[in-house]
Amino acid sequence: MGDIDPGALGCLSINTAVADYIVTSAFQIQGMNPSKKYAVSFFGSLKYPDSEITTYSLCTAGYSTVLTSVTLKVGSDALNNTNQLAILSGVSPQPDGVMYITEPPSTVTALDARQPWHDPWEMFQRWKTHPMVRALLAGGELLKAGAKTVPEGGYWSRPKSVGAGFLIVGDSGSLLNISRLKGIHTAMKSGLLAAETIVDAIAADDFSESSLMKYEERFKASWLHTELYRVRNYRQRFKSGFYLGGLLSGIEYLLGGFGKKPVPIAADYQEMLPQAQASSRPTAPAYDGKYLIDKLTQVYHAGAIHNQHQPSHLKVVDTSVCATRCREEYGNPCEHFCPASVYEMVDDGRGGKKLQINFSNCVHCKTCDILDPYQIIEWTVPSDAGGPK
Repeated sequence: MGDIDPGALGCLSINTAVADYIVTSAFQIQGMNPSKKYAVSFFGSLKYPDSEITTYSLCTAGYSTVLTSVTLKVGSDALNNTNQLAILSGVSPQPDGVMYITEPPSTVTALDARQPWHDPWEMFQRWKTHPMVRALLAGGELLKAGAKTVPEGGYWSRPKSVGAGFLIVGDSGSLLNISRLKGIHTAMKSGLLAAETIVDAIAADDFSESSLMKYEERFKASWLHTELYRVRNYRQRFKSGFYLGGLLSGIEYLLGGFGKKPVPIAADYQEMLPQAQASSRPTAPAYDGKYLIDKLTQVYHAGAIHNQHQPSHLKVVDTSVCATRCREEYGNPCEHFCPASVYEMVDDGRGGKKLQINFSNCVHCKTCDILDPYQIIEWTVPSDAGGPK
C-alpha cells in the first residue's frame, strides 16, 4: 500500500453483522497532494460505557417461510425479565410463489436477563420448539449461522465520536434505532457524514479534533440525529416492565420524546444475580443436529477460523478468579452466555478446575467483554484477522 502520511489517517469504526475484520484501503483524490495516500480503516467495535444496554442477535439464514414478522413470548414471567421476547422477521411471499427474504430470520434476547445461567443460544433453540415456529421452519435447511451483540442504549450511550485522527460511525457509535431494531440506514448515513468530513479534512490537511468536529456538527443537523433523539429513552423505558415500558415508549415516540436527560439504566453485567439468588435453570432442549443446533455446529456454520498458533485474542486478566470467586458466586456464566463454547472450566489435574479458552471457536460477538460480571475479559482483534466468514 506504500507509505501513508500518519496525519492523513481517518479511522471509521463500524461493526457489522457479518464479521469484524480489519480492512484498510488506500486511495488518492484528484486535486490533492499526489505524493500522499490516504487510508480509511474499518475495525471492530468499542466497549460501551455503563449506560449502554446491549442485546444479542442470533441469526440463522436460509429458511423458506411464509411470514412477514411475528413476535412470540417465550416461557413466562416476561415482566420480570427472566424470559425474553423472540422475533422472527423479514420473509414475505411473492405472487409467483418465490419467497423473498428481506433479512435473516433471527432472535434478539437482552443481556440484562439477570440469570447467571442465561444462555441466548439455548433460548434460540428452545424458541424454535414453539409449535408455530416449528411449523414455519419445517423443511428448512440451515445455511449459515452467527451471533453478534447489538447496541441498544441509543442516543444517550453514544461514545465520543471524534478525536484527533479518528471518527466513530455505525454500531460502534451506538447509532442503532432500537425502536425499529434497524441500523444499516443509520450506519450508512453516519458513513456519508464521516466521508464529507474527511474530504474537508484532506482539503485542509488538518486531521485535528477541532477539524473533525464537523462530523458531529453534521450529525446534529441531519435526520439521523432527529430520528435517534426521538427514541433516546426507548430501551430504558422497558426497565419498568414489558407492558408499562411499551406504553411509556409509545407515548414518548408520539410526543417526539421528552426529557433532556437520560433515564438511568445499569450496565448488563451489573444486572446479573448471584447464583444463590437465581431461579432454577430450565432443562436444555434435545439437540438433533438438524433442526435444534448445538453451539459447535453453529461455529461450523459460522465459518469461524483462527490460526491456532497465534496468542489468544481473548484476554482474561486473572484466570484464578474464574476457578474460585466466579465459580462460587455466579457459577461461571461465561460457559452459558458464549454462543460458541469458547470458555470451558476443565479439570486442572489437582482436583480443581481451570479456565480453558477455545479461542479458535470465537464468532466475534463480544458478549464476554460485555457480560462478564467482573469485567476481566477483553476481546481484541486476532492477529491473523480470523473469525466468522
